[in-house]
Amino acid sequence: MYTIVNKDNYNEYLISQGISNQWIKRDFVFDVEKYIESPLQKVLLISGLRGTGKSVGILQSIKDRDAVYIIIEKSNLAVNPEEIINLLNRVKEHIICIDEYSWIDNEGRNILDAYLDTLTKQGKKVIITGTESLCIEALKGGELIHRTTTIQTNHMSFSEYCRIFNKEPNKNNCEKFLTEGGIFEDYVVNNADSMKSYIDNSIVNNLRAYVKSSSSLVDENKIGTLIYTVFYRAIRSIVDTKIKFYNLSQESIAALDRLNIDPDYTFVNPSEVDLVANILNQAGVIIKVPNFFQRENKLADYSLEQDYKTYIVNPAITYQFLKTIFADFEDSSLKGLLYEANCMVDMYYSKLPIDNIYFIESSLAENFEIDIAIVQNDDSLKKQIYLFECKLDPNVSTYNKNWSILNGKVEKAINEIYPDAEIKSKYIIHPGETSLQRDSANNPVIVTNQDDILYDYFKADKHIEKLSTVKTLKKKHKTL
Repeated sequence: MYTIVNKDNYNEYLISQGISNQWIKRDFVFDVEKYIESPLQKVLLISGLRGTGKSVGILQSIKDRDAVYIIIEKSNLAVNPEEIINLLNRVKEHIICIDEYSWIDNEGRNILDAYLDTLTKQGKKVIITGTESLCIEALKGGELIHRTTTIQTNHMSFSEYCRIFNKEPNKNNCEKFLTEGGIFEDYVVNNADSMKSYIDNSIVNNLRAYVKSSSSLVDENKIGTLIYTVFYRAIRSIVDTKIKFYNLSQESIAALDRLNIDPDYTFVNPSEVDLVANILNQAGVIIKVPNFFQRENKLADYSLEQDYKTYIVNPAITYQFLKTIFADFEDSSLKGLLYEANCMVDMYYSKLPIDNIYFIESSLAENFEIDIAIVQNDDSLKKQIYLFECKLDPNVSTYNKNWSILNGKVEKAINEIYPDAEIKSKYIIHPGETSLQRDSANNPVIVTNQDDILYDYFKADKHIEKLSTVKTLKKKHKTL
């Protein structure tokens, strides 16, 4: 029915599960620890797909603390909510963690939900997680509406990957991360079959369980097709403006058929695809990013093809989709697109909460395009904008390049619509060394890896000052 872990059997349980005390903590674990130590009186939901380290992360966060970890066991008979309430009435620990919460019987669970909220008001810390992450996300409604805070575990950054696996942040390791990273070894996605297996077991079945337990309008028999169609649409949105094509090859059509994808919406309703996309977006499986220039602001010279792009958060799934559907494209081109997509996801989760993130693209990619734009003061014409280009190249030089971030076309397009907008700084993200370079107008461009300099993009002036000093010292050293 359930397993209980506390200080008395903590180490014994870790050994039984093959969990080492030496395992390095994922980034989200530090956020769990902050929640435990905070005065916040809300239930913490830890949401994420299989293999993203939720359970291990919770166990790491409660080590040597006054905590109890309750694992609900799946069986033919769902666990009665009243039994869990009776159990919790006997629990003396300050921190209460419940794993596989969605395996508790739905009927009457609203009473349990309300009871958990009561525990937080009594000063307890309550953490909930489970394999069916979409069902965990659904707890934000009902009795726990406005009474929860959420940590999502689906996104793993390249810098986190390097820290956890003790790797250098170079191009080779970046490509390995892009093609196999984001989930742990037992769930690694490294070919089309493993990709489909992971999606079916971790996402399709997850959404099916959510649909069964909610009043969703989606037909559960269509869920597989709808999810794969959402993912295909995400791949098309990051490919179309970079690699122009209008007719899929026979090999691509066969791949779409194997993946149960309906690219022309022949067998699915577009509104159902949008509904599923919104659910996956809420659960952190995909993100949706708008174009900086929305259609109502279009000018004749700068007409735009897309208002939004959709990005799959896990890079390995993105890569296998690219390889499977577009097998006739060069692998280096696919990896370049993959890197851009991963950088967008990374900055989506790393930006300041008050800032807004966009892509910038013209109807013709040759006109101008910027992979990422982060905007402050977004509610006024006096926008402050940080621009980011992504290059999967360890050796980036801006000298004599006609890239959009360097040639002034983007600034011209922005200033025609927002005359008072200010480009605060320009960044080129790449898997290599940090340097300070210049654009065509001799403005500074920060070339950086996915590290603290990038994540502190809003401190651009300090970065430029520091990098200028380093550059000056290097010149003096060479002169000597």
